[in-house]
Amino acid sequence: MTEALRAGHTTTVPSPPLTWTPWPAAASPSATPSPQSAAVPPAEPASSPACPSTRMACTACTRTCITSTPSTRCKAYRGCSARPECAQASSVRSTWVRRPCTPLTSPSRRRTALCFRPFFLYVAFHDPHRCGHSQPQYGTFCEKFGNGERGMGRIPDWTPQTYDPQDVVVPYFVPDTPAARADLAAQYTTIGRMDQGVGLVLQELRGAGVLNDTLIIFTSDNGIPFPSGRTNLYWPGTAEPLLVSSPEHPQRWGQVSEAYVSLLDLTPTILDWFSIPYPSYAIFGSKTIQLTGRSLLPALEAEPLWWATVFGSQSHHEVTMSYPMRSVQHQNFRLIHNLSFKMPFPIDQDFYVSPTFQDLLNRTTAGQPTGWYKDLHRYYYRERWELYDVSLDPRETQNLAADPRFSKVLEALKTQLAKWQWETHDPWVCAPDGVLEEKLTPQCRPLHNEL
Repeated sequence: MTEALRAGHTTTVPSPPLTWTPWPAAASPSATPSPQSAAVPPAEPASSPACPSTRMACTACTRTCITSTPSTRCKAYRGCSARPECAQASSVRSTWVRRPCTPLTSPSRRRTALCFRPFFLYVAFHDPHRCGHSQPQYGTFCEKFGNGERGMGRIPDWTPQTYDPQDVVVPYFVPDTPAARADLAAQYTTIGRMDQGVGLVLQELRGAGVLNDTLIIFTSDNGIPFPSGRTNLYWPGTAEPLLVSSPEHPQRWGQVSEAYVSLLDLTPTILDWFSIPYPSYAIFGSKTIQLTGRSLLPALEAEPLWWATVFGSQSHHEVTMSYPMRSVQHQNFRLIHNLSFKMPFPIDQDFYVSPTFQDLLNRTTAGQPTGWYKDLHRYYYRERWELYDVSLDPRETQNLAADPRFSKVLEALKTQLAKWQWETHDPWVCAPDGVLEEKLTPQCRPLHNEL
């Protein structure tokens, strides 16, 4: 899934670039870098301060790795473990800094927290997920749970916020009907509950004395659970919140980056923050695993160049709704490959029973206006290839895949998508008109299935 990187507390979704630019030329024909992997973090400005050797009031030991390579970003290595690259590189010198824990006047638990080893905390909120299919008594988004009403219980550290359905802004991909408006208003209440929960987590970090020493990432695992959203690779299904707050990068606080990033970038970012190299290993005997994402930390220093390509993947949301899709977006063009395009697009259980979809079904069968930018037939039945210029067609309604004027764009994106699928060992790389046989040459074997 794709996101726009946030270097602060702004949630505005950026507009993609309006022009098409070819990918950078490859260094050699035998090793063509993808635009995502070819991006090089900008060199540290000549006037930038020296790499910090410590950031906390209490740091047992910190290793600073200084290299003469211009493109290498300054890093502070936290903890007491040595970085192999620093130890082995001849152009690197290392400095160890040791300091005892500084006595503090705050409570003892805070003093103790400062002396802890580096930590990783993953907090997963249920909000704002749908729950009408499993716990309908609490509302379609469980927006009533804990609000203090009879039978709902009470969450003591949550102040419920309710919204008038007439006041909500209805996005273009959601039918503008009373049922959908009420659905959105219910979700907004749970977004507020989640927001207050995030505040409680930050409060705990502040109380432990580590808030100003912690990288905080806020994101989601999918798009909004409405039509064209979650389980889709259209923009509403791939647009996710991503806010990154770093105490080491004040120069970009509050700024919005236009870079295209995805959840694949989170693991490299966290490893980079802790200065931990990704281990070398293989699966299935010979497949060496490499991370296809990249660290987001350089984007917190300066706006990155050539971060204009991002990939998407969706195979199934529930066991009964397999509908594999792959996508690539380069600048203003998005290409979606629907592998099961001959079958209708499946609907997941909690969305099916939602007020929005039930109202859409009822209006469609009754022949009434739906207030929607699509119809169910177009939503269910899709072309194998969908190509959109989102700068001119942000709602993704004009498929350009069959337009000869965009044939070069189509073929370039197909090539780039297939390359990414091979790099990530995608078992669907040969589908739907072929089958993958890894021990044969070529590995994609034709099915002669008339596709």
